[in-house]
Amino acid sequence: MFINLSEINNDLTICYSLKLELVDFYSKSTIDNAKVNLEHLICNCIDTNIEKV
Repeated sequence: MFINLSEINNDLTICYSLKLELVDFYSKSTIDNAKVNLEHLICNCIDTNIEKV
């Protein structure tokens, strides 16, 4: 049975999207662009306004 995350909770959908961004960061960042990519990832996490658990 497949359940769409957005039907359960919007915060879960956002968190899953951030998880995918983190995977992209690890797989696509190089020594030359890691700082910029990490700053972008951190900003995206902060911008979600999801409560810490």
